[in-house]
Amino acid sequence: MNPVFSLENRIKKGFQTAWQEFGAKKEIALAIAGGGIKAFYGLGFAFALRTWGIKIKEVSGVSAGAAMAISTLSETEEDSSNYFQELTKRNPKNFYWNRLLRILPPFPHHGMAKRTVEYCLRFSKLISKSAKIRIHTVEIPNESLDKNKSGKPIQRLLLTKAASIIRAYFKDETLRRKGEEPFEVLKRMKDWGWREKVFTEKDFTDPETVTQIVMNSCSAFPVLPLQSFNGNYYLDGGLTNNLLLEEFSSDLPKIGVFYEPTTLIGKSNSILGDTLLVSPKGPFIEQGFDYTSPSLVKYAFETGRKDAEEQKERILTHLGPNWKKHLHSFFEQIK
Repeated sequence: MNPVFSLENRIKKGFQTAWQEFGAKKEIALAIAGGGIKAFYGLGFAFALRTWGIKIKEVSGVSAGAAMAISTLSETEEDSSNYFQELTKRNPKNFYWNRLLRILPPFPHHGMAKRTVEYCLRFSKLISKSAKIRIHTVEIPNESLDKNKSGKPIQRLLLTKAASIIRAYFKDETLRRKGEEPFEVLKRMKDWGWREKVFTEKDFTDPETVTQIVMNSCSAFPVLPLQSFNGNYYLDGGLTNNLLLEEFSSDLPKIGVFYEPTTLIGKSNSILGDTLLVSPKGPFIEQGFDYTSPSLVKYAFETGRKDAEEQKERILTHLGPNWKKHLHSFFEQIK
């Protein structure tokens, strides 16, 4: 072995490591997709980044991903995972017939999700981060609602349209699996005067409002009920965009965490090409709305953290994309 060559390689390797650790830009924009308990993968991934000293200056979340974004900025990632595991230990079913017979919501998901958001939220810490936050939802404006003579929304018609939009979503998913752009949900929304809505940190006036905004994005009807806020109704943001990358600043490295390949269908090449995309390798959790299994929640969180550690070099390289150029210049000067 050429000792000079070997020494140069070792220097290069050491320089590369130092550049990644200290020369990389340590501020990022992070998008976390929704997916029920699958989103704990995104939470574990974000937790790993934070332990490396990376600052999340911009974050977006959709559905359960919105809860994970709030937990990350509150620095309660492990607590949130453990708390939700405890809730699932106490929940033996995903559907309760006896509640339905008593005209109560038969799904336990809403209560469990809301309690977890309330538990993981640290409002003062969230605000002190001064981070740019984006939470995506589908908004049903008050003016678009069918109303009775007294001016109150006709709930039967509202729920009928909500059921119709869910059927449209599954048609869109069929198109996505074929690699085709979806249009069914957006067509119905346009016909009815519904619209996409992105809440920001400017809307975060108090803990109760933050919790409600997250629940607006989590409203996966009928498992989670429609949400009402300031006269409008809200549905799950994943109906139209489950990975919100489009509103990030251009000067920050972007990372997007998702769980299904169909999530990326319809996104522009310029957005995807500028983003480090992260997803679980191989088979993952099939049913994101299984709220009865603490082991699945733990598995999702630990897999996200483990994948981050295994891809640390790739991630740090993304944060400092010019290190190779500087390394080459350095060795050219000393030759």
